[in-house]
Amino acid sequence: MYLVKPNQLADVWPLVHAWIERAMDCSTGDENSLDVLIAIAREQYFLFHEPDKFAAVAQIQNHPRHKICFVAYVGGTDLRLIKESFHNVLFPWAKKLGCYAVRCCGRSGWRRVMDMYDVGTALQLNL
Repeated sequence: MYLVKPNQLADVWPLVHAWIERAMDCSTGDENSLDVLIAIAREQYFLFHEPDKFAAVAQIQNHPRHKICFVAYVGGTDLRLIKESFHNVLFPWAKKLGCYAVRCCGRSGWRRVMDMYDVGTALQLNL
């Protein structure tokens, strides 16, 4: 897994777009894939890619007391490789940037796959 550089985005995005779209199916609908692409191009989000296997989108969030790496979207075909790559690449990358923790929202199965724990439950009421 590698961090996609902005000058690689035009070549990589067509390869990962479908995975990100599928991951967005489980999201709150706050953004669409074009919004995500623009945020990656502006380096507000970061795209990680394992060719032919998966892609992940992360965001560095600066809070008053901590910096957090928030994994917004993950899509692909190999859960074992995703877990291994996160532990070997994404988590050390986030730590190097000074992040206190890595957080994500998604289906409850990710808790088991990623060896993460619950810090609460996200609830929503659409108005």
